[in-house]
Amino acid sequence: MKKHIVCFGDSNTHGYCADPADCADGGSRFNEQERWTCLLQEALGRDYLVLEEGLGGRTTVFSAA
Repeated sequence: MKKHIVCFGDSNTHGYCADPADCADGGSRFNEQERWTCLLQEALGRDYLVLEEGLGGRTTVFSAA
């Protein structure tokens, strides 16, 4: 059974690209060859499953109330 790693975070985890000129495909999100979560998956190999749960603007600093 694979070990699961959940990467929960903000726009950095999502792979947000502020400047499309910095992204290989010119988009607003880094592609799978550039995102750190995908690179982590590649480095860890088949025994691991890395799940990206990033969302721009997400924060745990403030309460929802």
